[in-house]
Amino acid sequence: MTPPPIPDSRIHVMREIPLEAVMPLVDLRTTAFARLRVPKSKREEVRRSVERLAAGGGFPLAGVYRFARARREGTETVLAAGGEGILPARIPLPRTASGWSAADGLAESTEAGDSVALFAVTAGRIGPQARLRAADGKLAEAHLMELTALALAEGCAEWMHGEIRRMWAIGPD
Repeated sequence: MTPPPIPDSRIHVMREIPLEAVMPLVDLRTTAFARLRVPKSKREEVRRSVERLAAGGGFPLAGVYRFARARREGTETVLAAGGEGILPARIPLPRTASGWSAADGLAESTEAGDSVALFAVTAGRIGPQARLRAADGKLAEAHLMELTALALAEGCAEWMHGEIRRMWAIGPD
C-alpha cells in the first residue's frame, strides 16, 4: 500500500475548534462514569450537567497538528527535520506484551515515503478554576469542571484524529 502524501510540513494551530463538532464525540462512559463511578440511575443527570457546563463556555477548545516524514529505527519513530525549522526527533514506542511496536508500521528509510501526523488538543486551563471552587467547598462543581474538561479534550482528540484521517483520505476506523 502506498503511504498517503503529507499535505505539508507546517505547524497548524487551530485556536477555535467548534464545540458543536466535538460534543457528539464526547463519551462519558470512559471519563465521567468510569472516573466518578457514577451509578446508572444518575448518569443522565451527569450527562445533562456536562452538556450544560460545556455549552456555557469557559472551555476554549484548541489544538495543533503537523505532518512529518518518518522512519523506523528499532522501536523508535524517527521524525525527519523540515518545515519551520523543525529539528529531527525520536519517539520511543516500546513493544507491547505481544511483541508489537507502533514503530513497526514504518519503513526503515524516509525514502519509502512514510509519514506520521502529530497532534495535541486542549479544553483550556481549568485546574485553577476548579481548585478555587474546591477551596470554597464546592467539591461537586470542581469535579464536574475537571470532568467536563477531560471529556471535551478526549472528544477534541477524536475530532482532530478524524480531521487528519480526512486530510489523508483515509476511511473511518
